[in-house]
Amino acid sequence: MQSIALTHAYTPKNPLVAAARMIRLFTLRRQSRAALARLDATHLDDIGLSAKQAHHESRKPFFL
Repeated sequence: MQSIALTHAYTPKNPLVAAARMIRLFTLRRQSRAALARLDATHLDDIGLSAKQAHHESRKPFFL
């Protein structure tokens, strides 16, 4: 049986589609990290993160 790597299974053949997906991913990361940075200690505790962990994650660049 031949196996297919997941990284290749979801790679679009059209480079414009691939670029659009990457831009969307970067946008979602930026928005998620900005929202994380706005959470207070109570909300961070609810999701199991310390303020230090949230700060570290929210300071990451969008491309990581």
